[in-house]
Amino acid sequence: MLLILPLNPVPASRPRVARNGRVFYAKTYRDFKRQADHVVPTAMIEQGLEGCPLTGPLSVDLKFFAKRPKKTILQYPKPDTDNFCKAALDALNGKLFVDDQQVVQLTATKAWAEPEQDGWIEVRVEDY
Repeated sequence: MLLILPLNPVPASRPRVARNGRVFYAKTYRDFKRQADHVVPTAMIEQGLEGCPLTGPLSVDLKFFAKRPKKTILQYPKPDTDNFCKAALDALNGKLFVDDQQVVQLTATKAWAEPEQDGWIEVRVEDY
């Protein structure tokens, strides 16, 4: 099954610890998670994926299309692909599948979206 999420990919940030011991994440990652909590269920309903969350071992293919900045010399988006994957899988936990520990095979690619086009994430899931 294919799920297209109208979310600009954001890399998962490392947890930081304040002096008082409180753990926090970077603002961009917190905002991404908050936005994903609304976008993922809506996209699943619109794309006819109501029979979720999936159970059992899964094979997941992720394609990230990041919004292109007005000027860049980079051929590909800078954040590491594995950090994009972590953020996307966390956003899908409990929605598309029960837990991301079910993912036994993972492939991922990243690219720039076309100029002036917002970013998105394509998620293809199959039973393993």
